[in-house]
Amino acid sequence: MQSENLNRIFGIENVSNSEIDKITYASDASTEKGIMSFVIYPKNKEQIREFIKSQIRLKQYDIIPRGAGTGLSGAVVPRDSIILDFQKMNKILEINTEEKYVIVEPGVVLKELNKKLSKKNLFFPVVPSSEKVCTIGGMIACNAEGNRAVKYGKTSNWILELEIIDGKGCEIKLDEKKSKEFAGSEGTAGIITKAKLKLTEDIKKTTLSVFNFEYSSELIEKLISLEDEKGIIAVEFFDKLSAKFSGFDEKITLIVEYENNEGIIKNPEEIRKIWEKRESAYPSLVKNGYSIIEDPRIEQDKLKVFLDFLTENEIPVFGHIKTGILHPMFKSDEKDKIRSMYNTVNQLKGEISGEHGYGISKKEYTPINVKIRISKLKKEYDSYNIFNRGKIL
Repeated sequence: MQSENLNRIFGIENVSNSEIDKITYASDASTEKGIMSFVIYPKNKEQIREFIKSQIRLKQYDIIPRGAGTGLSGAVVPRDSIILDFQKMNKILEINTEEKYVIVEPGVVLKELNKKLSKKNLFFPVVPSSEKVCTIGGMIACNAEGNRAVKYGKTSNWILELEIIDGKGCEIKLDEKKSKEFAGSEGTAGIITKAKLKLTEDIKKTTLSVFNFEYSSELIEKLISLEDEKGIIAVEFFDKLSAKFSGFDEKITLIVEYENNEGIIKNPEEIRKIWEKRESAYPSLVKNGYSIIEDPRIEQDKLKVFLDFLTENEIPVFGHIKTGILHPMFKSDEKDKIRSMYNTVNQLKGEISGEHGYGISKKEYTPINVKIRISKLKKEYDSYNIFNRGKIL
């Protein structure tokens, strides 16, 4: 009955429960695994509205909106769920060069969007490491940050308006304030069908400086000194081990990117190669056995204590250190180390998740303020609890 209903709404070519898709959609980029009942590929919001209303009638309750599956917290891992994959809702609907905004469908890939925008000297400046594949809908759902959060902040800072479909199949337009509240709900509160985003002028040229240190105290001193410098748009960090695996010298390494001429390195090709090393950090560590990535946020005055804890426990780490987000990495058999790290983060009054979200993998560590916020959104937009059950709360 369910397959007939889905085929009728979406067309048989847009519905699958094949064995290969069950494997493909059983996980995201985390280590969590689940079971998918169907994956569907909607082409428009009308199909989604009809689908949700049919699920309410059939009492089939667990719908997961999914972008590119690059999330690292298990937020789109199914529990005998129906997955909505938005790869066919990937249109750029409008680019307004005068008012500097763009309107897109949720399946638009960030890299492709910025490629189109660059022709008009415009740029969407929140750029995660997964930019080549991550979608706008997924970025909003996770409230992604990225390497240049020092200047540009989170995705929510750049949302002007969202159109969503709620848990009753109703289309709702969210203004800027409501959109910011909705961002980061990890697919638990509604389905994004359209987004209006602010843009900035394209960055034509940047410069870089790379600094090396032997001790964490030297690194912290340098971070403090950067407070007085102008034009910084990114500050990225590697401990000795992650630096070595990424192709740098085996020293504590700091990359500082400027939107002016203050950086020591000015050659675009050399800058590109350094950023390639930065982007290789995660896959290089995975290749060397560190398959689990975490994302705590630590205040600057507690950073030295936290970094020293990681060093003492031989936990490699890199990350967006100026915004306090670090990425300690662990081997699959190091669950005790992960729990110890979580306890240390809590003792330092940090956040267990700075940018990846809570999903399944960090659900038990979801802070009360996040639970309250998500519960409020669920009550407002998903009172039947049909979206992404068992995540965050």
